[in-house]
Amino acid sequence: MATLKLTELADVCGFRDWLRTAGRLGVSLNMAGTVIGFGDDTSADGYTLHLDNLDVLRAVVAAIEGTSKRVWCDEATDLACVLADRLGLDIEALNWVSCMTTALAILEPGIEQPGRPSALVLRAASTVRDAQHIAAEFDRPLRKVALSAVLQDALWRPIQQRGLLLDTVMLATKTDAALDERAARKSAYGIDLTEDSDAVYGWLARRGMQILDKEGAPSLSRDDFGRALIPEDALDAWKIFRGARSLKSTLGKLVEFTRYEVDGRVYPTVVARSGTKTGRAKTLRPGYHNLNRSLRGLIIARPGYTLVSLDIDRAEPSVAAALSGDRVLAAALLVSDPYEERAVAHYGEAARGNGDLRDRFKKCLLAAFYQQGPSSLAADLSISVEEAKTIQQELRRAWPTLFAWIDGVLKAARRQERLTTISGRFLPIPERGDEFKAVNWVLQGSASDLFCDAVARVAAELGASSLFLGIHDELVVEVPDRDIPFALEALERGMTTTINGVRVGGTAKVLGGRWGK
Repeated sequence: MATLKLTELADVCGFRDWLRTAGRLGVSLNMAGTVIGFGDDTSADGYTLHLDNLDVLRAVVAAIEGTSKRVWCDEATDLACVLADRLGLDIEALNWVSCMTTALAILEPGIEQPGRPSALVLRAASTVRDAQHIAAEFDRPLRKVALSAVLQDALWRPIQQRGLLLDTVMLATKTDAALDERAARKSAYGIDLTEDSDAVYGWLARRGMQILDKEGAPSLSRDDFGRALIPEDALDAWKIFRGARSLKSTLGKLVEFTRYEVDGRVYPTVVARSGTKTGRAKTLRPGYHNLNRSLRGLIIARPGYTLVSLDIDRAEPSVAAALSGDRVLAAALLVSDPYEERAVAHYGEAARGNGDLRDRFKKCLLAAFYQQGPSSLAADLSISVEEAKTIQQELRRAWPTLFAWIDGVLKAARRQERLTTISGRFLPIPERGDEFKAVNWVLQGSASDLFCDAVARVAAELGASSLFLGIHDELVVEVPDRDIPFALEALERGMTTTINGVRVGGTAKVLGGRWGK
């Protein structure tokens, strides 16, 4: 393969000729973000270009745009941001830079992709071979799903380029408060329960508590709390421990935001579709997708702009009703709050309007989705194990079609069958011992598909530059103050849909100048 360098404007003529005969195009960016390489799937040639050569870079970008070709890149968002910054372009005009990492994650979930060559042109050509593989191996509906994910990835580029404003005074104040609380807890209990230490394991063991990971080994991870063995006489100690671990998470997040703050902003990487097993979005450096609600007020709108939000109402049970075909649950979602109605059926009319009892039934249903055991569920809810079992049995009797579907998904996972979302998107096959995750993966994956479709509809009305945060089932947009009424309407139009007869949507609201309250 011949590698040609684009150093003069005269070189662009040869590049244009190459583009006219080239097939699918690939582009790669070096780690320093200073050089790009081009390759294709039909010729033996490729090109490299130093990004400081702005005149040639501008001519090359214009030549590519003139072909209307999609260009595949593993580092698509990084490349789009670099091009937009260096050339002063609207990043939304660079949607032809398409993310191969996202496409492969959608079509081949859970499969580790081979590494790329280090040479830029060879790496670009390798990316194009993946495009060939996709065209040859996957049918049109699946390719459409992958392309939708690629477009979703591009929608979140403007906010990554612009960054999020932070309330730096609040950040410092909350960090100091968290450090003070950690010191106070250590003084009160004689141990720092935020540490991952043998002393913490001993503290748990002396109270008869044990947390095991999926291999049966001792763990302190919050991800394994669902497998915790908690004696009923240790519930108070369990609350103390969980509070300490929550503080550990909070302090870690504050430190993370402090580390990545630059001149009052952070510039998170948004992994729109390829960052999790289910296709849910996540963010990195710093991650705000798992930001505690008490810290959300750190993120603020630009002056003259307002944050407007819609959080899909009861997304998980709605998706579960649609997937399972449980018409009883679907009808309950349409006319009432099914959690409250089940609480009233169990405790009597005194439960109506009682948020704690209502949330108890909500957590018990979600526990069925997550396959959380009755012991840890009882500990979480501060009720007896027998009470937790009774509530779960009542839910099974109330919505038998839903629970038959849950049982079917678990059986399929144990048989190592392929799982799919409501859109037909493939999910990873759970490893042996992780089959209990299957129901949650299908639900979360399907909810993610619906959410991403909704984001695209909202962006079509408000523009991708309005997209501010996408957290689980909540979309937050940032709009000029004068556009608040239209944003409320656009969110409710775009975020509402009907799936298998089940309405999925919510009510838009004005958040104001900051994300949290």
